[in-house]
Amino acid sequence: MMPFEILRELSEEAKTLLKETSESSSGNIVNIPVFGGYNIKTNDKSFGGEDNREKAKWKHGIEQLIDYRLIANIKQNEVFEITNLGYNVADVC
Repeated sequence: MMPFEILRELSEEAKTLLKETSESSSGNIVNIPVFGGYNIKTNDKSFGGEDNREKAKWKHGIEQLIDYRLIANIKQNEVFEITNLGYNVADVC
C-alpha cells in the first residue's frame, strides 16, 4: 500500500499519534500502565482521556499503527518506535 492509501484507513487517533511521534525527538510512543488503563505519551503530550471509551479509541489507534507496521513494539507493549514507513505516512498527514 502507498502512504496515502494507508492514511485513509487510519482513525483520527492513529493519525494524531503518528504525526506527534514523527515530530518528537525520540520517535517513540510510551504506553504506561496505570490503575484503570494506560497513559499514552509521545512528543511531551498525553493521550487517552479519563473515561473507558476515550481510552479504547487511543488504544485502537496504537493497534492500527502496529497492524500497518507504522510503529514497532520495542519493549513489551510499553514502548513503540516509529518505522520508516511510519515517517513516510506521517509526511502525508
